[in-house]
Amino acid sequence: MSDFFISHDEEDAVIALEIALGLERAGYTTWCYEIDNVPGQSYLAQIGQAIQESRAVVLLISPQSLRSRQITEEVMLAHESGKHFILLSKDVSHTEFWAHQPGWQEAVGSATLIRITEKGPAGILSRIIEGLEALGISSNTQPNHARVGRIRAALGELQPHPTADASTETREQRKGERRDLKWPILVSEAEGHIEWLRRVVNEHGKHEDRHRFYELETKINAAVSHHEADLLSEVVRESGSLGLEILAGVPGFWVSLLGG
Repeated sequence: MSDFFISHDEEDAVIALEIALGLERAGYTTWCYEIDNVPGQSYLAQIGQAIQESRAVVLLISPQSLRSRQITEEVMLAHESGKHFILLSKDVSHTEFWAHQPGWQEAVGSATLIRITEKGPAGILSRIIEGLEALGISSNTQPNHARVGRIRAALGELQPHPTADASTETREQRKGERRDLKWPILVSEAEGHIEWLRRVVNEHGKHEDRHRFYELETKINAAVSHHEADLLSEVVRESGSLGLEILAGVPGFWVSLLGG
């Protein structure tokens, strides 16, 4: 169980981890996909459980998240679970927010939008904590130093700091090394996704869904064979979208997912 679920697009992973780091150092607990996702298990089930067990949701609003169907699903799940929202915006004004996602308005209610400045999440942490205390959510634990260390390590992987005289070749080599370290995790996650989608299609899918599943399975096999991480990530997202499309028509799905 955590105090906060951090809802964000994968392109905003660095900012999400910086938010998690600040809150954890302040004595709160967080759930952030980059460090809490368990490879090989359905990410939908993990996210559903994490939202249900959280006290509030920190929603990172960016140009990327506004276009994300997955983030919309997370917002709706949090709303249905009666969670408070802490709204943080990156490169998005209040007007742009409502113009692009008017459907989120009912879900987030009257929550105040806090803009992330050039100082990053650290520059607004005090405002976030003030908002939490106003909601009656106070820190009641000491920082978990082991977890803080894990978050720092994850940030280090996403934010390399090459020396000023490092060549382009050296920087690209380091990127390749990081991809190689993450490759087994990515493959395991992809395999878990395709098995989950296979069950969904077999139980609830139509003929055209089976055809799309076979196409995705072929693409995953090709991505694994050719060691193409970007393609594998893309297919994982496509498989999640297909599964959501199918399950959206299943009565009581969200209720059963959240344990209702």
